[in-house]
Amino acid sequence: MTKQPNGAVPSVGLLVLLAAAACSYQTDFDKPLVFPEVFPEEVRVPCRDDCDCVLMGPCRTCRKDPGAAEGVCVLPETAEKDGDGFVARDCTVDLSCCAGQPQEYCPRPGDDCDDNDGEIHPGKVDACNGIDDNCNGFVDEDTATFGLDRNTRKTLSRGYEFSFCSAGSSTIVAWSETVSNDTVYAGYFDAGGNLINQQVLTQTGMQPAVVCHGELGPAAAVWADREYGNTDIVLELLDSEGNPTGRRTTFPGDGFLSTDPAAAYLQEDHLVGAAWLSHDIDDSRVVRVEFQAFGRHDLAPLSPEPVAVSEPFALPAYPPASPAYVVEKLSVEPFKIGPDRKGFALLWVESDGIRFAEIKCGKPTGSNEVTCGLTSLTWPEGALRGVQFPALRWAGDSFYVAYAVADGAEGAPLLPKLRVLRILPEGIEGWRFEDLALPGIEFPRDANHPSLAASGGASKEVILAWSDGWKGFGFRQVLFARLALDEAARALRPVTSEPVLEISDEEGRAGYPLVARRQAGGYVVGWTQADETDGGIVILTGAVECKE
Repeated sequence: MTKQPNGAVPSVGLLVLLAAAACSYQTDFDKPLVFPEVFPEEVRVPCRDDCDCVLMGPCRTCRKDPGAAEGVCVLPETAEKDGDGFVARDCTVDLSCCAGQPQEYCPRPGDDCDDNDGEIHPGKVDACNGIDDNCNGFVDEDTATFGLDRNTRKTLSRGYEFSFCSAGSSTIVAWSETVSNDTVYAGYFDAGGNLINQQVLTQTGMQPAVVCHGELGPAAAVWADREYGNTDIVLELLDSEGNPTGRRTTFPGDGFLSTDPAAAYLQEDHLVGAAWLSHDIDDSRVVRVEFQAFGRHDLAPLSPEPVAVSEPFALPAYPPASPAYVVEKLSVEPFKIGPDRKGFALLWVESDGIRFAEIKCGKPTGSNEVTCGLTSLTWPEGALRGVQFPALRWAGDSFYVAYAVADGAEGAPLLPKLRVLRILPEGIEGWRFEDLALPGIEFPRDANHPSLAASGGASKEVILAWSDGWKGFGFRQVLFARLALDEAARALRPVTSEPVLEISDEEGRAGYPLVARRQAGGYVVGWTQADETDGGIVILTGAVECKE
């Protein structure tokens, strides 16, 4: 216990008061760190050094007159400039001063993320303004104003195969229409959901996917095409309005059926990575995963031959008696870990569960040419049988995988529920799988077709969209949740007070959602839905964002 300058021990009442103040701040963000009701101006806490002031909060210092042996505890003006009662985030606590005291007596560092603005501090309502008003790391999470903007919900086209990515204030999109017999289109839609441009990429294609080149605006579209009889993969550069540029490459040209393409952009090396399924000539249901990287500007391949990522395997089916291939597309994601580990990650499903591969890209010693090669192929411990529709996303320092899997009590119908894995780098080339809980999110009926997006930044926010028959048999609805990583609990917790947002209409048949973060803020979602007029399928899009 700290003694006063005269050697006397402080009164018990004062010590209890100090402890209560520190404890109150520790557990209640609405409690300002400056305690006018506890420390009125006429009260002076004596001190000999800064440690005597630490219980009063971070940045409290002992102010003494020159040559004086004792002084009083004060809060410097530089630690609380905006007068909102919360000290700046860079205001720390000397933990050595708390030695021998209960941990709760030692306050945390300051929590004011903007000490120049008195309207920004912990405990504020996060207004719809693009600012983190309450200093919790998330922007515009107030459920009263965050959600689907119905004014932006538009019907893009008839069809069910579509893909989009964010390019500045617009969204570049590629899709195929069911009424146009394998015609693949590209274009873009603005922040209001209006399709501004529509260009034909091919009249002999299917399974389009599109990837944007960061904030540069342009994109690349990839699809399976049978223009020359055998189905190959085509990759073409698009401009910022979704127009084809004419820079196109076709691969692998090996006589095998190639389908299910996916693509990603590695910004550090200006590479576009493409993956696809190569089918066996004698049995089209036996496939292997292949990959090839191309220069972003000229689409020149880095190697003459693609990388064989997997051994041949039979396409899984669900239910087992059905011939339907349930892995809609491969997932491909770029990543960077430190200065030397970067490349692409691939995810797919085989009959006994998820597979995860790393394609590492870099310049070999003594060479200026970038090469990409397979460095690891792994999967989670334990069988993950019955996995459907896995989605992969890189978010800051690790991968997230959302997938549907049949789940239910013994004797009850097996209905798909969603699960989330986190894949963390381990060692030089290893990976570690970690199951994440989803507290606050329920999947009451039939959840599948998950899609993921990541907001980036320190908040580690992950966006999950999925289709669920929770309204009753025959109805399907697209749902949306903003989640934040809780490292200690190994969980993804809802960011908004209303955990799940309803995106599509309640009494409809919606599915196959896709979600992406917009460069201009907020998120764009797309989904397919049965057309009530004729039973056909239409593609809808909409903006999920903070709105007044």
